[in-house]
Amino acid sequence: MTRRLTLLTVLAFAALAAPASAGQYAVYACGSYGNHSWTAAGAAGISADTACNGSDPMGLRVGSGARVADGATATETFTAPSGMTIADFTLTRQLTYRNGAPASGTRRLYAIYKLGGTVFAGAGHYQLAIRDRLHAQGSWYGYPESNVVVPRSTVSRASFPALAGYTGNAKTLQLTVGCYNGPKATPCTTAGGGAIANLISGARVVLNDPTRPVASVEAEVPTELHYLDILSTPYADSVPAGTTAAVALIEHTWAAPLRDAINRVGGVPLEETWLAPDDVVLLEQMMPHDAP
Repeated sequence: MTRRLTLLTVLAFAALAAPASAGQYAVYACGSYGNHSWTAAGAAGISADTACNGSDPMGLRVGSGARVADGATATETFTAPSGMTIADFTLTRQLTYRNGAPASGTRRLYAIYKLGGTVFAGAGHYQLAIRDRLHAQGSWYGYPESNVVVPRSTVSRASFPALAGYTGNAKTLQLTVGCYNGPKATPCTTAGGGAIANLISGARVVLNDPTRPVASVEAEVPTELHYLDILSTPYADSVPAGTTAAVALIEHTWAAPLRDAINRVGGVPLEETWLAPDDVVLLEQMMPHDAP
């Protein structure tokens, strides 16, 4: 008797979901995560890199004897995806600022940290009002513009008094090294033996997503079933004579947008698995009876 394996193609599949709400998402960089979320822009005399695998930090560097044009800047920037803002952050950072006495007719450079438009820490030659205010808060290193080394340490938004009133509306977190565009309009240099390095070796940025996730529910009922004779495949041998087997191909249409959203913000999926029927029963027993 002929045995036949029937392939049933399901055009679409959808399930009703509980109402979803807005949330917060953490994006990691450096260490075992690598970097998929920070971008860099260098400038003449200032190098910028975004590679931070393992213990190798990423950031901005100025070598000895460098010359940087007035107003020039280099940046290392995390930018929140469209529609999201930065709620919080944690950085493992280090700052080396050795600028010494600049060449005649030039000035020292600066290195700063910014959340949105707010400078919350830094070192070097910069706007006096900002420098003085941050010095009073203990966040302007080597005040007013002396050599200083800030050892590798982990800090967060709460570490900086300048961010105490932060309302969660910034879209960028940034490290900057540059030549302050002040009234003297002269270039900046690093003296012989001087060097600047504004680096991070770990980052965790928490994002606010105010948009409720939308579940797309689409389903099509096939008007006819498509059968495929696959007697030549090994599966046919396992089908008892006189019986028919069906294989259902289920397309999870929600999975691709979720995967894309995770990749877009530099996220890393930690695990992917199916729940066994017994696990589903156990979860249902653990849920409150009035849960949706």
